[in-house]
Amino acid sequence: MDWLLLSGLALATGGMLLARQWLWLVVALLVVYMCVAGFLFQQPLATDLALGITRWILPLAEVVSGVVVVGILLVTGLTFGRDERPEQLDEVSLMELRRVARRSFRLAQPAEWSDYLLPVAGFVIALVATTLLPHIYRLTGAAGGSLDAQYSWTLLVLAGMIQLIIAQDMLKLGGGILLIGLGLQLFYLDGSTSIGLPVLALLHIAMIVLALVVAYLCGLLYGRLQTLDLDELYSQREGLVSRQPGGTLR
Repeated sequence: MDWLLLSGLALATGGMLLARQWLWLVVALLVVYMCVAGFLFQQPLATDLALGITRWILPLAEVVSGVVVVGILLVTGLTFGRDERPEQLDEVSLMELRRVARRSFRLAQPAEWSDYLLPVAGFVIALVATTLLPHIYRLTGAAGGSLDAQYSWTLLVLAGMIQLIIAQDMLKLGGGILLIGLGLQLFYLDGSTSIGLPVLALLHIAMIVLALVVAYLCGLLYGRLQTLDLDELYSQREGLVSRQPGGTLR
């Protein structure tokens, strides 16, 4: 069963890297949470004994935390995941018209293999590194930890870092941050000899706060540019640089 959960986790993280639409990103993140919860149930960590609780409490807490986090991202995507149309704007500047035209042109283009080259390469690198790192250097805590747990949190952290590098919109950037946070949470649980319920609650609250921060950043970007596309932010910055004397920001 462990290899099935690890395979599902790998497919879900790969789906997050390859997702072009925010909805598929959210669905893949939910699958990641369910795989982590299944792993915690299938292979109880040392913290279960320290907590003095049954084996299903940790997975249940992970499921609840995942549903809340995914719900926050889902509402964020539904609220800010689409661009304003020119006819919906009261006053449309020339820059906004150009932005909407560029965005519409990109959306109208069919996906090509070259669009998936960087995500696929990053996913392969993450898989290879996840397979090799536990054998090169076994990183565990005082509790000893399990090899499957190290595979899991290593994959989550590496996939999250790659997501941060290749992300083209704020929601995908937030997905990378949440993957890293989830991997660090699993690493902490795997390496701890004792943990109390307040600390366990704090770990899941921290993930929810991260999701709220991502939603807040999405709202800021959307309020400024009416889009979550990071390319538009970079384009505006380049425009500001070109208008400054000497081509530098002041």
